[in-house]
Amino acid sequence: MDGHGPGGLTGAAPRPGTGRPAGPQPPTASPRPGATDRLGAVRRFTFRAIAASGAVGDDGWAAFPAHGYTRRNALEVALGIGAYRCRRSPTA
Repeated sequence: MDGHGPGGLTGAAPRPGTGRPAGPQPPTASPRPGATDRLGAVRRFTFRAIAASGAVGDDGWAAFPAHGYTRRNALEVALGIGAYRCRRSPTA
């Protein structure tokens, strides 16, 4: 099995005769230790950036590099938010 679904690497549709239900399959392995905390830091930073229109302040910033992220990673989050909002904007 190569993991390719009808639309690419989606895995959303079963192959005929496999007996698996349609839709995404749950992960087969648990996350690495600490991965949940690290991803949680990205989540919190992202929500703070959205709520404050990018001005997260010192408190919001301090927790981000404490989990191993850099200023470049913060810029990537900000650019991702901007690209998403621009794409969803009715004037774009």
